[in-house]
Amino acid sequence: MYVDGAFNSEDVRRAAKENGIKIHLTNMNGRKPSKRLPASEFDIDETTDVIKRCPEGHIPTHAGTRSGQTCARFPHEVCSNCKSKGRCHSKRQAKDYVVRFSLKAVETGRE
Repeated sequence: MYVDGAFNSEDVRRAAKENGIKIHLTNMNGRKPSKRLPASEFDIDETTDVIKRCPEGHIPTHAGTRSGQTCARFPHEVCSNCKSKGRCHSKRQAKDYVVRFSLKAVETGRE
């Protein structure tokens, strides 16, 4: 079943699964489309939810999950010169760049 992305929730996914319905979410969710790279563009481990690579193929120096988020850190020299810099979720910090996604955004991207 194809449904409007604004109807995405854990309850909807659970009810669909219980009734043998496979849901395909559209990008329509009541918000303006983001020009940023979605979580689904990142290589994220299906089991651990840890970011393994960015869309440009760069491997983080550190990555993990905590407090409902997946987080990855990349060196300044990688992100500063990246062709996707303007569209990436990376934020410059003193020691490196950091990318964070909520685990809900990761799950929604997989859906």
